[in-house]
Amino acid sequence: MSDEKNSKNTQGLALWISMALSRKGLSPDHFAADHLTGSAKRSFYNWSAGRNAPQKSKHPEIEAALGWKSGAIDRILRDEFVTEQDVFLADEDKAAKRASELSTDELLTELTRRMKAAEAIAEQYEANVIKIDATLHEGKSDSKPADKQNHGTVTALGTRRKAPQYQAARTEIPSDSPLDDSDE
Repeated sequence: MSDEKNSKNTQGLALWISMALSRKGLSPDHFAADHLTGSAKRSFYNWSAGRNAPQKSKHPEIEAALGWKSGAIDRILRDEFVTEQDVFLADEDKAAKRASELSTDELLTELTRRMKAAEAIAEQYEANVIKIDATLHEGKSDSKPADKQNHGTVTALGTRRKAPQYQAARTEIPSDSPLDDSDE
């Protein structure tokens, strides 16, 4: 590898390292002290300054510490076009790693919390659908065009047939009204 290309590649690595440290809110010195061992700790400052590149044997340790995908350093040093998706681990990978460190009770507590939050959101969405549907069936002229467009979706979901609010609103629709859908 020519000196010019080597310099360009190490500078590219330095930029990616800088981005990773910025995400973590750490300086190269603090990061190396907290996340790396042995010679990697001493050399990290040079790598982050673009002076040289780490030995291939150090790549897995550095990639893991920075939250990068396996092989990211090699791709950067080969001067390939790389994106954040090529370098950084996906949030799911980070979440899976964190989840693997939790106890069974902690996992169950978190799952319960998330399920309750999802149920609350679903209840709010259903209440909104019922409100839109009831408004459409009451024949109110102030219905928004978007509400009317959503009517087909509401009908397809069958939500209105289950909901007591719908049943109450539906009884107010005269049978000769064009909005009466009792034959559906």
